[in-house]
Amino acid sequence: MHTHSLGGVLTNTGSAESAEIKHDKDFDLLVVPGMGHGSGGAYGDHKRYDFFSRHLLGVNPPEWKALEDAMKPRPATTHTASGEEDR
Repeated sequence: MHTHSLGGVLTNTGSAESAEIKHDKDFDLLVVPGMGHGSGGAYGDHKRYDFFSRHLLGVNPPEWKALEDAMKPRPATTHTASGEEDR
């Protein structure tokens, strides 16, 4: 394993990444601080889905913030005795 400094953060890259660099090949590597060897949580999920959307489906990934906002429950709308909406 080789240790590299990436923006002040030390990361360990294995032989696969070192070989990619040595042979001037493109590759993507996502390091999420504090996540160890996990999937990166919701952030990692979004980045993984974004990658596959772009590179396998050939489409732009969704705007995650807009989707999250759209999924938030909205206050119920009630009607007053006069028939007007009241929130």
